[in-house]
Amino acid sequence: MQKVVEGTVLGVVAAAIVSVALVAALLSASQTMTNAGTVTGKGVGVFWDSAGTNKTTLISWGTLSPGDTKSCLVYVKNVGNDPVTLSMTTSAWVPSNASSSISLVWNCTGYVLPLHNAFVACNLVLNVSSSTTGITDFSFNITIAGT
Repeated sequence: MQKVVEGTVLGVVAAAIVSVALVAALLSASQTMTNAGTVTGKGVGVFWDSAGTNKTTLISWGTLSPGDTKSCLVYVKNVGNDPVTLSMTTSAWVPSNASSSISLVWNCTGYVLPLHNAFVACNLVLNVSSSTTGITDFSFNITIAGT
C-alpha cells in the first residue's frame, strides 16, 4: 500500500511541476528565435580557419531572444590574382519583415586584400532589436564579395 501512495504522491508532484512550468512559459514575455544563414563568397573565399581549409557555408546563430547580439569570426581570403575590396550584403530574409528588426554588420567593409591568398579575420555581428515581436524562426543569405 505504501508504494501506491508514494507513486500517487510523486505523480501529483510531477503534475504540479509541469503545471507551474507551463504557466510560467505562458506568462513569459521572452521570445526565442532560431536561425541558420547561408554564406557565399564572390571573388573571395570565406573560411572558419586562417589556413583556408575549412570553408564557411552556413552560420548557425543558435537560439536568440529580443535584445541579443551574437558574433561569429570568419576568415576571408583573396582567391584571385588581383587586389579586392571587401563588402557584405544580406538577402532573401524569411520572413521578409525580419530585416527590419534583425541586422548583420561586420568590421571588414572596404578592407583591401592585396594579394592572392591574403586573408583577414572578419567579425560578423548579428543584432536582434529588443522590440522584436512575432518572429520565431528566421533565415537569410550572407554574401561576402571582393571587387
